[in-house]
Amino acid sequence: MAQQIETPVLIVGAGPAGLIAALSLAKLGIACTLMERNLETTRFPKMNITNCRTMEMFKRLGIDEKLREIGVATEYSFDSLFSSGLSEGGEVITKWWRESVKRQNDGTQPREPYQRCSQAVFEKAFKPLIQEQSLVTSYFGHKFESLQEKDDYVLSRFSVLGLSDEVVVKSKYVIGCDGAGSRVRQSIGGSLVGGPISAAFYLVHFRSTDLARLRKCGQYWHIFFTSGAAVIAQNEVDTWTVHKPIGLDVDHTKLDPYETIAEVLGGSTGTPYPIKVDEILVTSSWRPNICIADRYRSACGRIFLSGDSAHQNIPTGGYGYNTAVGDSVDLAWKLAAVLSGWGGKYLLDSYEIERRPVAVRNIECSGLHRQTHATYVEWVRQAGPQTLFIQTDQGQELRRRIRDHLQQNDGENKFFGIEMGYRYNHSPVVVPDNEVDEPVWTAEDYIPSTWPGARPPHVFLADNETSIFDLFGPGFSLVDFTPDRKFIDAFEKEAISQNIPVRMIHLPDDKHARDVWERDAVLVRPDDMVAWRANVDGLVPTNVAAILRISAGREVSLELGTAEAFQKEQTAFVNKSGFTATIGNVKQDKIEKMSSRADVVMATVLAEILHDLLSLLDPELRHKLLPTLEIDVLSLSNGIDQTATVSPSTAPRRECTSRSGLTATPAPDLDPEAAGYQAYSVPRETPNADLDTCTQELYLPEMDLSSLAQTSTTPKPSDQHFTNAGFPDVEKLPSAGDQVKLVDVYFSHVQAWLPLLHRPRFYARYVAPSLAQGKSLQLDTLPLEEQLLFMGIFALAARYVDTAPFVHTPPPQRGDRFFVDAHRVYEKLRQSGAPPSIILLQGSILLAFYCFTSGPMGLTWGLVSRCVELSYELDLNSIDDDPDDPSDSSPEEWVTKEGFRRVWWLVWELDTFNSTTSRRPCMINKRRVTVHLPCSDEAWYAGTPIPSAKLIPEAKDAWKSLENCANQDERAWYLVVKYLSSIAHDLAQLPAGVLLEQKQELGLSLCCLRLALPPIFHLRSKPFSFDNTNFARGNWIIALHLILAGTKLTMSTIIEEGSPGNSKEVTSSGASASKARLDDITLIVSNWPPDFIAVAHPFIACTMMPVYSPSNSTKATNPSSLPHDLSRLVLTHYGRVWKLGSVLENVRDMLQRPEKLSENEVELARRFAAVFPRKTTKRTYRLIKDLRGLFIVL
Repeated sequence: MAQQIETPVLIVGAGPAGLIAALSLAKLGIACTLMERNLETTRFPKMNITNCRTMEMFKRLGIDEKLREIGVATEYSFDSLFSSGLSEGGEVITKWWRESVKRQNDGTQPREPYQRCSQAVFEKAFKPLIQEQSLVTSYFGHKFESLQEKDDYVLSRFSVLGLSDEVVVKSKYVIGCDGAGSRVRQSIGGSLVGGPISAAFYLVHFRSTDLARLRKCGQYWHIFFTSGAAVIAQNEVDTWTVHKPIGLDVDHTKLDPYETIAEVLGGSTGTPYPIKVDEILVTSSWRPNICIADRYRSACGRIFLSGDSAHQNIPTGGYGYNTAVGDSVDLAWKLAAVLSGWGGKYLLDSYEIERRPVAVRNIECSGLHRQTHATYVEWVRQAGPQTLFIQTDQGQELRRRIRDHLQQNDGENKFFGIEMGYRYNHSPVVVPDNEVDEPVWTAEDYIPSTWPGARPPHVFLADNETSIFDLFGPGFSLVDFTPDRKFIDAFEKEAISQNIPVRMIHLPDDKHARDVWERDAVLVRPDDMVAWRANVDGLVPTNVAAILRISAGREVSLELGTAEAFQKEQTAFVNKSGFTATIGNVKQDKIEKMSSRADVVMATVLAEILHDLLSLLDPELRHKLLPTLEIDVLSLSNGIDQTATVSPSTAPRRECTSRSGLTATPAPDLDPEAAGYQAYSVPRETPNADLDTCTQELYLPEMDLSSLAQTSTTPKPSDQHFTNAGFPDVEKLPSAGDQVKLVDVYFSHVQAWLPLLHRPRFYARYVAPSLAQGKSLQLDTLPLEEQLLFMGIFALAARYVDTAPFVHTPPPQRGDRFFVDAHRVYEKLRQSGAPPSIILLQGSILLAFYCFTSGPMGLTWGLVSRCVELSYELDLNSIDDDPDDPSDSSPEEWVTKEGFRRVWWLVWELDTFNSTTSRRPCMINKRRVTVHLPCSDEAWYAGTPIPSAKLIPEAKDAWKSLENCANQDERAWYLVVKYLSSIAHDLAQLPAGVLLEQKQELGLSLCCLRLALPPIFHLRSKPFSFDNTNFARGNWIIALHLILAGTKLTMSTIIEEGSPGNSKEVTSSGASASKARLDDITLIVSNWPPDFIAVAHPFIACTMMPVYSPSNSTKATNPSSLPHDLSRLVLTHYGRVWKLGSVLENVRDMLQRPEKLSENEVELARRFAAVFPRKTTKRTYRLIKDLRGLFIVL
């Protein structure tokens, strides 16, 4: 039985954000529970500087002296050197220094000076301190797994390291401080906007007492080398860290740390600078990230994010850790106020409103600091490193240029405005000052001010020893400078009446402090930020109650009027060249396993655009229009063209603002061909390496194309069809017999080409108990993930059922009802932040496959992206990292792991197919997959472990993946060939003559593959006469040969075009052989029964289309006209059972010859128009236009 824990506040993660949140709550009298997955504190030296504002917070918490005790001694400077290298010839080019905190008492200086301290030292010292707190219960070695948020509490589940135990924590609130790959963020449906920059570094953390050589240029905090590398002095005694730039595809485990240290210290000289290294502490590679969560709080309001789970910064400037501390301090006092009974609901609403703009600004500033370093490194690269060392005008000019650049851009050490001057201008719990204009703000300087929402200035009082900060209480503090206590008298009684803690501070004689603080009275919050201020003439007794209620979050000021301004600030983000975007919620330790191409293109496009476009629509139309929403993302060579369409024409023509702040304004028609379409441009600031501004185009059609087709009259399910749980009412579900029939049909027809589920286990778990009791499958009682799985099964299986109640519905539309149900459940799971699970992924895969055949493509791409994301979150891409011997596993364990492999390879296939056929950028890095190829269904069902093999990523050796392997399953071979085909597709996109050797090598690989195929794969007519008894086996053989032949044809054409030196005889021979095989395939497939074609794998029909490209009809390598006839034949029968979905993109060639269309093909064309009556992207619009011309001709 799981251990049960109950606590007011649960904190997940014991890094700096979690530790400070726990300590802050304890200091305010609130009990909390701290759960950390690791048993020990970090060994990585992540943070280096605790800035002045953070030290002020630590002073209030009483830990400032503790930090100074464990940190770098104060006699050491904060100087940073810039050097060309420590080896002979290298020199210091310039120097940065951080000024000491001055004694001047004008409010410009912080209360506390900064402190150097590594995170490894910080966590090690403060973990025991937290464990000593009586109000903090801490558990280490407890991994967060999932949570369920209710109206008045949250249930969180943890696994215990090394044990099978489960711990369930019931809390009123949860704070997610679990880092960059935050599972808490994933659980609330949060995504990251932004991602890693296009750089990577190798880190070596080491001990060395060779101070004479390390300090050749004097004592320093950092040395930045013109090579782009850096050294950090961690404790000024014996601990150091070097960071060396490396390529994104470099395996850091193969780098020698000792050699790296010497190379880094040598700088741009090219000569290593060896030192005596006593011990290597830790090594790793890392990528700098700039990203922010799209939300800081869950939908129900009981779960919050803090620290790296909410935002990630480049280390330059040291803003990440310091921003995290500010998050935790801000959130802690507000939670304490609410739990203590005097804080109102608007306090918690204000958390994201206050802290997210601070994080956005700090992220952008860290990016600017990084650009400072990148600029001089690029100058050196362009000029050549040796230019730094030559005594010529060119060398002197380069050194001078670097020196001037660094002195003009030294904000990394001096941005007090960023560190202390941030303001909560749009907070609902700050009373605005409408009497004067806001003071000027700059990043460089802190402008002392008591502007509401700002940090008040630190000043020493008349005794010249006591800071005004020292007088503040744990709650609010009212500072009254009037001689007769006018403000204290007004507030004291009201504070007691409202039970709001306010410390009264009377300073009638401190004229200097009054002048610096600008007002007669200032109300300061528990986090030392100003809540309100006024002069005597501005005090109205009746306002006192309202001021306290607003400051305590019990009501919101009607004078604020800040919603629009806040929205603009929320959407402001970095827009710098060299920054890329990624898919949200990708584990950072897995990021290198994903393709950089996906990082650049997919990013927030799928996650953000759908929501933004939907939010532009009238709410009543939103659900109705969802099935017709299509997003077309074309990956271009120098950017992204994003086109989104909504229909029908009733969408309003007006300016409007979406959920994330996108503003749509009327623009001139962008496409002359799209006459009659209103075009709206939606500018979006997107952090993208190649495109500063992406523009989404909304085409709102004003003409009705539905008259071109015989549209379906099948009624759509109404909203009343669903219960509050988001699942169909029981009486609306299929009957018990139909439910079992649909499951049976799925395994007899769909499982053959979508081998996802283990039939014996599935029937034992769901079907057998129901049949034994004579009941239905009781779907309404299942968890949402399992409901999604069943609706996906029903949607795909329904089109194969020809009996009541489906017989009167055309096959392509039989699954629509279940698809709508499945999508509704999927959306509910997504919005509720359902944690990753295999069942959730299986259901999403089924939904994605259905969308491939039935559209809409925008939803399809989003589903595929989510499937890939879930796969990485579940670590499916590396389940066979260790050598896998089936004999070491029990049959049950092997069956389970084989099921995981099936899930992975189906996601892989979805991603690969969607990328090559629909021109969507590939998200999976196929060269970083350690998953064994699947075995046969027969062995899987029987629980008979069969040794398999991994896919070899090198093109020239991929065909050997299953060589001498016990696993010779047709589907495994199909995946190997599909991989080679995808490589060929990528190479085919390159200009002629590019990477010729790789193309030729791949062509040879394909020939070797053909020779190595088992006998059953030889292309002969007899084995290709298939019926339902041998459907599954034949299905994969067909697909394999179609892909293989088409790829070989493509490669022959590429090699001919790209290699003028090639033997024409050899090339012609290869092309003729490929053409002959295509003709063989055409003759064989032409004899297949129509029913077989109709139920074939949807991907086969789609795959056939790109093979027969008529664009180069004059070339000798082009196939005959027979494949075009075959295309029409296959699509005609295929369209009887499936909507055309992804095929639409590949059949336009067929429509170019309307005079040759048969009656069946006319019906097929009508089906095209029926399925896509209102698709209005430019490309689809042209296709529909072709169809209109087609009907005119007919």
